[in-house]
Amino acid sequence: HITVLIKQMTDVRAGRRKNEKMLPFIDKHVTSPQDIADVAAYLTQLPSPPGNGQGPGTDLARGEGIYAAQCASCHGAGGEGDAPKFYPRLSGQHYKYMLREMVDIREGTRANANPRMVEVVKPLTMSDLEATADYISRMSVVRAKP
Repeated sequence: HITVLIKQMTDVRAGRRKNEKMLPFIDKHVTSPQDIADVAAYLTQLPSPPGNGQGPGTDLARGEGIYAAQCASCHGAGGEGDAPKFYPRLSGQHYKYMLREMVDIREGTRANANPRMVEVVKPLTMSDLEATADYISRMSVVRAKP
């Protein structure tokens, strides 16, 4: 969602979200707010390749159960997200990216995490997170309306 991308890029730029790889490309001396909006609009139009960074596939039923119980109420049953609420689309995301982000949120190293998301992932074990990220990595790409 364009709203989510703009929020995340501006959070990196403002220091609320740490991403050393992205910062040089969106820092204040490089891009304007309009540039960030234009990049976000462009990115929303790109297709997600099939089989995009899937996990090992070893505990999918468990991951599906955790997703249904803990994630679907905000991110949607199909991982479509909710643009007005800034809940990102999860379908089509890479396994390693999803796992890293969930761990960072749980450990408190992602400073811009939604407080509700922190509550959800805090009690999950590493194997819970791995199973959930694996399940998410295999969801069919669902694009919700912006």
